Amino acid sequence: MKQKQQSDQKNTKMKTDINDIRFLMQQNNELMQQISHRLNNRNQVFQLEQQLKTERKQFINTSRKVGLLSNQLEKIQQIVLSQKEKIKSQQQLSKSQLKQTQQIPQNQTVEKVRSKSSNIRNVDVGFIKSKIKQALQEVMCEYLD
Repeated sequence: MKQKQQSDQKNTKMKTDINDIRFLMQQNNELMQQISHRLNNRNQVFQLEQQLKTERKQFINTSRKVGLLSNQLEKIQQIVLSQKEKIKSQQQLSKSQLKQTQQIPQNQTVEKVRSKSSNIRNVDVGFIKSKIKQALQEVMCEYLD
């Protein structure tokens, strides 16, 4: 009888030990899952930090490019304004010249036009001759080579 009692006690103790082990195993599994979630969260945080760094670099580069482009735009705007001013001054000059030519008698205007056109013809002929000479020299050099 004593043996049976001892055996029952051992069985009961083993059952409680098994239950304790099961409980501890379950807690261990839960803790492992929590650790896994935390590691995943840390990995996500790390990836987001890396993404943020690259986006910051891209933003800085884009900001620099925008600055350079705005400087170029300002220069272009200044050039356009100066060209507009030149055009206006040339228009005013041509208007004043037109008024002056209208005041000059007809004979003087015709003479000026004739002299200018002959000067232009002379320049054009000289220019054409120089281009022909240059082309001939290039052909001769290629032929001799």
